[in-house]
Amino acid sequence: MAYLTAEDFASRFVAAQRNREVEDFKARLQGLDLLLLEDVHFFQGKEGMQNMALTIIKSLLARGGRLVCTSSFAPRELQQMDDQLISYFCSGILTKMERPNEDMRRNILTRKAKSHQVLLPDAVCELLAARLNSDIRQMESCLNSMIFKARLLNSPLTTDLALEVLEQYAAVVYSGLDMSGIIRMICESFGVNERQLTSRSRKRECVDARNTAFFLARKHTELSLAEIGSHFNRRHSTVINGITSIEKEMARQSTQGRRFSRVVDLIERNAGVST
Repeated sequence: MAYLTAEDFASRFVAAQRNREVEDFKARLQGLDLLLLEDVHFFQGKEGMQNMALTIIKSLLARGGRLVCTSSFAPRELQQMDDQLISYFCSGILTKMERPNEDMRRNILTRKAKSHQVLLPDAVCELLAARLNSDIRQMESCLNSMIFKARLLNSPLTTDLALEVLEQYAAVVYSGLDMSGIIRMICESFGVNERQLTSRSRKRECVDARNTAFFLARKHTELSLAEIGSHFNRRHSTVINGITSIEKEMARQSTQGRRFSRVVDLIERNAGVST
């Protein structure tokens, strides 16, 4: 079994080409029982990567291996992607990953605690699961902070300690973001106005603000890509490219990526709060 993001796949493929080890790279992945490939939308427009991925996927599936892919977009929404790849992505079970409900959050917290060799008391687990309903990363961050603090203080995991740590996450309760709220908070965060956000301006602050708005709208609303684009006078493909660029920078934790993460976190924490 192997787990790779699409960027990991691309980096390893380029390294294999440079070292003249493409056949070895291909053989390693073709021989797997299970390949987990994340963020396959990053393959858009990269013909060489797509050709290699297609070759590997064909061989892996032909010999009975399994493929699991994730993407921020449905297969049919992907642009500049090989039709055969799209066909493979559509040939299996397609499912949308929803926010975890409270039971699922309790299970996740319990499993995460066990991975740290910690037994999470039921009362603490219930409290965290009820309060941390934004996303799994924030839930894991809060749990890690609580475990670290307990070890630092040589203290048991108690509801009092959990409440103390939760103060840092008090605003993560998800109240929802609609498009008007996203636009308002994006304008405040980036120092632009709505006219600039929907204009044809290619100034860096406008592009970054617009792409971050695409990202938040995709994450927090039920709008289609075309509907999101219509709010900004942009095409479906522009929305995909904008979201992909934000995800790429955030995943790399570049200077820009850290800035985007801070803005997204701030907006999500203040969702529904009057300013």
